[in-house]
Amino acid sequence: MRARNRQRELEDALEAAHQRAEAAEEALRRARKSAGRRIRPKARNLMHEVEDNTRKIGQSAESTINSLGAALTGFRAVAGQAGSIISDFEGAAKLIRSLFAQGKEAAGEAAGRAREAAQNVAEGAKEKAQDLAGSASERAKDAAEEIDRRIHRL
Repeated sequence: MRARNRQRELEDALEAAHQRAEAAEEALRRARKSAGRRIRPKARNLMHEVEDNTRKIGQSAESTINSLGAALTGFRAVAGQAGSIISDFEGAAKLIRSLFAQGKEAAGEAAGRAREAAQNVAEGAKEKAQDLAGSASERAKDAAEEIDRRIHRL
């Protein structure tokens, strides 16, 4: 039984190796066929190549010069508007300064009102405390007198 299993494994391995070899041969044939079909570029005259290169360089230089010209024109347009832009920023800064100044004045007034209110509350609390202390001392005196009367009766 073991011998049969070994024989089958050997046959399977030989079959797999045979299939791999056929696939490799087929790939080699395809590669040889495609190598023969390559299109070779036509041989060009040296003068044609020089003319083409010169034309490409000229076009590149022309496009570069046009780009620089457009950039300078844009810069000049922006520079012409710089005065109005700066005056707009100056106006906005003045507006913001005035708003902050008004805010500081309003904050100072609010702080003064809050300070006055706090003083009024403190004075009111002080008066109430004095009233309560006075009434408490009167009650204490009354209680002490009552205690003295009771003690005296005993």
